[in-house]
Order: sequence, then C-alpha cells, then structure tokens
Amino acid sequence: QAGASGYVLKATNTEDLLAAIRAVHSGQVCISPSMAPKLVRAYLKRLKKDEEPDRFDKLGTREIEVMRLLAEGQSLHAIANELQISPLTVQTHRQRIMRKLGLHSGTELLRYALRKGIVRL
Repeated sequence: QAGASGYVLKATNTEDLLAAIRAVHSGQVCISPSMAPKLVRAYLKRLKKDEEPDRFDKLGTREIEVMRLLAEGQSLHAIANELQISPLTVQTHRQRIMRKLGLHSGTELLRYALRKGIVRL
C-alpha cells in the first residue's frame, strides 16, 4: 500500500538480495517466498472486507441527521440545540452510529458521510 515493489527478509543472502534489487529496478515485483502466504492472506482479507454489505440501512432517521451534523463539524452542544435534545442524547446517537457502521473515529465518520453523499465538500 505504501508503494513498495519488493520485500525481502533480513536473512536473505547477498546473491538473492542483489537479484531482488535487479528485479525491482527492472519493474518487476519481488517477494521472499516465505512472505507470499502472509501477503495473500492479507489481500484476501481486504477483499472480503470490501465485499461486506453496507450497514447504512441499520441507521434510523435521527441517527442519519446526527451523523450529517457531526460530519459538518458541529459540536455536540450545537447539535443538541438544533435538534432540541440533550448533548448526552447526541453522544448516545454518535456511539450507536459508530457501532452500527463499524467506525472508530470522527475522521472515519466524515469519510463515510462523504462517500454516502450525506455531506459534500
């Protein structure tokens, strides 16, 4: 993901290391054989994660409204005032949104809201 075209282990002998450098320099990908199974497993795991169904339909109307306001950068108190609910209720909605969507940060929530078209740049 960082743009590497090769991966060799520290224990790789000099001859194999030079061959790997030459391969990458010529535009090829070079991976130590012992790393291939790990990389394939990680790749398949990412593919499976991308295929997971969208959980947006699990959100209620109020949760979508709170998510939109959070993604717009409003504070809990501002959202509470606008929706005429307590800040604690806003926080509870936020926690439920994050749990239902499998998000772990405000940044992830913003990215999700942008991707779904709930907010726009």
